[in-house]
Amino acid sequence: MNLFIRISILGLLVLQGCASAPPVQNAATTKSYFDGAAYPGQIYNLSDDKTGAEQYRVFSQGSTGFVSIASVQSNAEGRAKDFCSREQKTIKVLQQQTSTPPHVLGNFPRVELVFICVDKSVLSEQKARISSDIKSSQGDVSATMDQGKQKCLDLGFKVGTESFGQCVLRVSK
Repeated sequence: MNLFIRISILGLLVLQGCASAPPVQNAATTKSYFDGAAYPGQIYNLSDDKTGAEQYRVFSQGSTGFVSIASVQSNAEGRAKDFCSREQKTIKVLQQQTSTPPHVLGNFPRVELVFICVDKSVLSEQKARISSDIKSSQGDVSATMDQGKQKCLDLGFKVGTESFGQCVLRVSK
């Protein structure tokens, strides 16, 4: 009997951390799980879809207020990744809606993602373009700083002093 009680308690504790998770659905034909909710949450637009690809919706909710929003988000992202990987693609999240604290009185942690499945090569090209843009902007900043240093030297500031550093920062803005 004592073993049965221990196993039952352990089972209840495990179930408390579970999340409710309806299937991934077509975003165009289903409404948001946040629609009409007493606690609507916060919407974050993360990206635009210029491909016209079919958009999907995935929702996850913690079973209690003691589940972290991060674990609920991880659950939703994992399900979206699994969905896209079946098509040999990867996810691109377009929008995220998240419940806002306090997570009490039925306002359990909830996350809904609207996403598309994209070819992995398309995502790699976008990452390479962003990386290139970052490198070129770093070059621009470096050139501006060099010009600022030269201007401060021309004004008579001495290299290595605090006033020289402040001058460079002001001139480089």
